[in-house]
Amino acid sequence: MRRRIVTINEQTCIGCGLCLPDCPTLALGIPDGKSRLLDDRLCDGCGACVSACPEGALRVTEREARPFDLCRAIGRVRSAGECAVRGLLAYLEGCGDEALLSRARDLLGTVPDEPAGPG
Repeated sequence: MRRRIVTINEQTCIGCGLCLPDCPTLALGIPDGKSRLLDDRLCDGCGACVSACPEGALRVTEREARPFDLCRAIGRVRSAGECAVRGLLAYLEGCGDEALLSRARDLLGTVPDEPAGPG
């Protein structure tokens, strides 16, 4: 299927990792010194990573890719911890796609409240 997905220019990428924290689905990694899309099913094509790249190595293009897999993305985010789960939910809330947000919440189950601050 054709859809929007991140593309990384290997010649331009310096492997700094600044794109990683901006990816709400944790679709990016640096397995060999360059940023890589770890699994095209994890990328929803939002482009949050693009502006973080100081070299302009990332862009969102429409191309052939497997469909975005919310279950796979949630599995990856869940394994990264509660902070990553909260980040994904915040991202989905901002997208305005209530059906996708509702499905993510159903798949995640209950997410604990923020811990109380000092006090």
